[in-house]
Amino acid sequence: MEEKVMIKENSQTTRCKTEKFLQIISAIIIPLVIAIATIVITVQQNRYNQATRENDLDIAQKQREQDLLIANQTREQDRELNTRQRQQEQNLADQQRQETLLDNYIRDTSQLILSLNFTYTYEIREYIFRPQALAVLRQLDAKRKTNVILFLLESGLLSSGEDPISLVGANLDGLILDIEEDTAFHPYLFDLALSYTSLVNASFNNRQLRYADFRYTQMRGVSFKGTTLLSADFYAANLRNAKFSNANLRGADFSSTDLTGCDLSDKQLYNEILTLDDAILPDGKTLGKAPNIIINGDAELGSISGWNLENRNNITAAKYKNQTNQAYGKWYFQVNGNTTQLNMWQRIDVSSYANMVRYGGIQIVLSMEASPSDSTCKMYVKTFDSHNTELQNEIQVLSKLEVEGDFLYTSGVLPCRRDTKLIDIAIQTFGAKIIDNIHVSLKHSGYSIG
Repeated sequence: MEEKVMIKENSQTTRCKTEKFLQIISAIIIPLVIAIATIVITVQQNRYNQATRENDLDIAQKQREQDLLIANQTREQDRELNTRQRQQEQNLADQQRQETLLDNYIRDTSQLILSLNFTYTYEIREYIFRPQALAVLRQLDAKRKTNVILFLLESGLLSSGEDPISLVGANLDGLILDIEEDTAFHPYLFDLALSYTSLVNASFNNRQLRYADFRYTQMRGVSFKGTTLLSADFYAANLRNAKFSNANLRGADFSSTDLTGCDLSDKQLYNEILTLDDAILPDGKTLGKAPNIIINGDAELGSISGWNLENRNNITAAKYKNQTNQAYGKWYFQVNGNTTQLNMWQRIDVSSYANMVRYGGIQIVLSMEASPSDSTCKMYVKTFDSHNTELQNEIQVLSKLEVEGDFLYTSGVLPCRRDTKLIDIAIQTFGAKIIDNIHVSLKHSGYSIG
């Protein structure tokens, strides 16, 4: 019994100890777990808060950068807008200034013209009209320069036929004088005098520019599409890459011009243009030649057509035999029988050269060949004006003699007066049996003859 009591007491003691142990353990573990959980939660919360702060900072930084970018763009746009506005205001002010200049120039010049009753002395043209025109042209754009040029031409101050004012050195680049191709009425701009000016990339499409004076002018890239340029003078002009499609160039002088890159057709080059003497042709290599104004000077017509003779039986056209020198062609003039002296002559109408001749500085260049080399050749020249009034007494002009093989080459030069319209050429030979390559041409000499 006592053992049972002891066992029961021991069991109760053990249970009490276990319960106390568990209570102690619970008192320790539960707070520890709670503490650990609290620490874990706190760490996670801190990490989350840190991430949130970093994200907020990143968003704030990006927002600040975006705001700064927008502010910079707004300032740049405002700056560009202000710049464009200032430029527009400046352009408007400049346009108004140019328009005022143009209006004042036309008004003042018109009043002066009227006060002079359209009569201008050299001094008035040279020391009043010219400086005023050059001064206003320097301050105007291409569109208003066009208005000045038209005003001067219509006022008779820029007409090559009326002793025009000189615009030497004027910058007229980009001048636009075009008219529409289908315009019913094409205003004439005859005798337009713009020599010694710069007309780079200017445009004269579909205009009537007969007798225009473009001597010594810079005209690179100029456009003359569909333009009528009858008897225009381009002497020594720079016409590189100029456009001439459908232009009428009949009688135009292209001596000493640079035609590199031009779109000239063969018809224009060889059937319309008056002379290409010393011009650089469109290929940029070939030099042009002055045409022979003598009719049948080389007998290549196979006859003596074009020549007047005292006795037509004294000379005939004959063919060379085994001729290899192309300079002599196929035909020559053969002096027949025992004829020792031959006289032949013809009159040349040079009215087609009138516009070229009127500026002066033109010379008559003559040459011929005869065989045997000991022949004597003389060429006499007389000139006449449009009224058939003799301008120059008959003069013998062949002075230079050269011998090549069996042939005698003779040549000479004679100044040509500005009012020359007719030229009489008379040839006299002694002892010649063959006559060939009689050549007469009009060329620029660089100096003026009255």
